[in-house]
Amino acid sequence: MKHSKLILLALVGLFFFTSCKDDDPVKPVVTTPTFATITKIKALTSVSITTAQTTIEGWGYSSQGATQLDEDVKLYTFASDTKTDVYMLYVTNNVVFGSSYSNLLERTMALKGFEDLSKECIAYMSGKTSLYSGQTTLDINNTTSFTSHDSFASHYVANTYDISSCHESWKTVKEIVKSSFSAKGTTGTIKRSELMYIDSEIMPQGFM
Repeated sequence: MKHSKLILLALVGLFFFTSCKDDDPVKPVVTTPTFATITKIKALTSVSITTAQTTIEGWGYSSQGATQLDEDVKLYTFASDTKTDVYMLYVTNNVVFGSSYSNLLERTMALKGFEDLSKECIAYMSGKTSLYSGQTTLDINNTTSFTSHDSFASHYVANTYDISSCHESWKTVKEIVKSSFSAKGTTGTIKRSELMYIDSEIMPQGFM
């Protein structure tokens, strides 16, 4: 009988303990902004073109050749089998000082891609002293420039359906990150979203 009472008391206690746990407020899940794409393309800079090329080809991308942009800069391009995903490397003296990743998508998805890449830039530059610049183009005679992300965002939201291209960039003494949306190299409703990383310390003077 004594053991039965002890077991009963234990069960009652367990019930109330569980009830209290169930009544505890559920804590919201906080999502920390990430910048995985920036981390990935940044790792391709400040290394030799041979090292960067080996890395990209290891991801399954094929070389599309190289173009001499000017006396000091050569551009190497790598594409996926479908040609919809592209990496570009900006090289001086055989060292990569800049890299970019772009994706060809239907216009709505490309705009969403641009927005996500801008969020990465904001997260990456959080806590750093940076100089911002942004620009939207609605048509050939309607280009607007911005000096803050907030003013850019307001204009972007109000004119999303009419934007033909846009970009945002954040610049510190050591580096530049830039997100963009454009019709560069595309046809029809297919557009390009792109993210670029530049190591300013080894970038040739006057490149950007």
